[in-house]
Amino acid sequence: FILGVKIMIFDYIDNLHRYDWLCKDIDAILELLKDESLQAGEYPISEQAFVVIQEYETREATDIKFEAHRVHADIQIMLAGEEVQYYAKPQDVRLSIPFTADNDICFFTLHSRDSLQSVHLKTGDITIYLPGECHAPCYDSTQKSKVKKAIVKVKY
Repeated sequence: FILGVKIMIFDYIDNLHRYDWLCKDIDAILELLKDESLQAGEYPISEQAFVVIQEYETREATDIKFEAHRVHADIQIMLAGEEVQYYAKPQDVRLSIPFTADNDICFFTLHSRDSLQSVHLKTGDITIYLPGECHAPCYDSTQKSKVKKAIVKVKY
């Protein structure tokens, strides 16, 4: 597994069709997300993609834990609330929890704050992380926030 070069994308849900090179199911995803009553859980879209709906309260950025994926890209869509997501260059993180055979996630800790960057997401904003790109979602901006977010997991 090789960590990717940082090319994180920050955009707005209205522009999601620009990223059909990543996922051919954008129309089906947007149709699903029209349902404001979606509960937390996993929703299959196709063989290439599924959507995970999460609801949570953001946490303080006292101990930032980064994650990366091997197989899936993440399209993170803020449905309600706001949060800060951090990202860093691969050389500035160290593996703390490796992949397991049945899980497409591993975790990293930051060993240098030199390249730590963040993006502040509000309702309607999206971020895209390709496999190997370290990201740390779910953190407070100026205060705790209740968040409802869709994470589109796309086989890459």
